[in-house]
Amino acid sequence: MIDGVCDSLIGFVPNTDGFYVSDFLKKIGVNPISSDVYMFITSLRLYVHGKITGTVPDGFSIAFPKLKNLDISRNAIQGRSLDISGMKSITYPNISINLFEGYVMGAFEAPLEVIDLSRNQFHGHISQVKANSSFNWSHLVYLNLSENQLSGESFHDLNDAHNLKHLNLAHNRFSQQEFPEISKLPSLKYLNLSRTSLIGKIPTRISYLTSLSTLDLSENHLTSRIPDLNVKNLHVLDLSLNNLTGQVPIPLLENLHQMHKFNFSFNNLIFCASQITLETFQAAFVGS
Repeated sequence: MIDGVCDSLIGFVPNTDGFYVSDFLKKIGVNPISSDVYMFITSLRLYVHGKITGTVPDGFSIAFPKLKNLDISRNAIQGRSLDISGMKSITYPNISINLFEGYVMGAFEAPLEVIDLSRNQFHGHISQVKANSSFNWSHLVYLNLSENQLSGESFHDLNDAHNLKHLNLAHNRFSQQEFPEISKLPSLKYLNLSRTSLIGKIPTRISYLTSLSTLDLSENHLTSRIPDLNVKNLHVLDLSLNNLTGQVPIPLLENLHQMHKFNFSFNNLIFCASQITLETFQAAFVGS
C-alpha cells in the first residue's frame, strides 16, 4: 500500500499531456519510485493535512492496472469523474468528498464491491446506469451516491445486487417517484433514501429486509400508514418530514427503547401517549 501524505497542497495538478503520474505522486509526498513499480501496487490512498486540489492527471488509471483499493476521499479534486477503465483489478474506489462532476456511468465498470461517490457534484440520471451498463451488480456490497446533483428517477430495482449491504442515495435532485423495489436484497443493513422525492406508500415488502439496522426515509412525500417493520435488528429509524398517517405500529413503539435513534416528527400519526415518555415525544414526535 502507498500513502501520500503532506502538509499542504494547492492547485498543483494541471491535466495536460506533459504532466505525469510520477510527478503527481511526488508532489503529494510519496517517495520517488520507478514508474515500473506502479503496475504492482494494489492499494493507494492519497490524503494531505490540507487538501489536494486540481485535477487527476491523464494516464492515472492505466498506470495502476493491478490496483484494488483507491482512496482519494476528503480532498478538493476536480474533473469529469475519474476514469477507472484502466484499473482492471479495482474493487474499491472511494472518491467521496471532492469536487468531481459529470455523469456517474464511468464508475460502473469493473467488478466493484464498493462504490463511494458521495458529496461531489455529479449529475445526470442514474437510472441509465441500470439500463445501459453491463456492470455486474452481484459483486456490489456498498453503494453511496448521496449528496450529489443526480436527477430523474433513481434505480427502479436493484434485485441483481443481492449482496448489497449499504445503499445511500440521499440528498439528490431526483424527480418524484414511488418507492424502489428493494425487497429482494436480503443482505441490506443500511438504507438511506432521505430527500429523494419519494411519493406514495412505504411498501409492506420492506419487512422482508430482516437484516436492516438503519432506515432513513426522512424529508420525502410518503403517505399512508407505516407498515409493519422487522424491528429485530433495527437500531436507527427516521421517518420524519413526510405525510404519513394512521397509527404507529405497536411492535415498533414497544421496540423504541432498544433503538439508538428514531424520529417520527412532522407527520400526521396517531399513537398512544402512555406508551412514550414526554422526553421521547419532544425529541421524536414533534408535529405528529
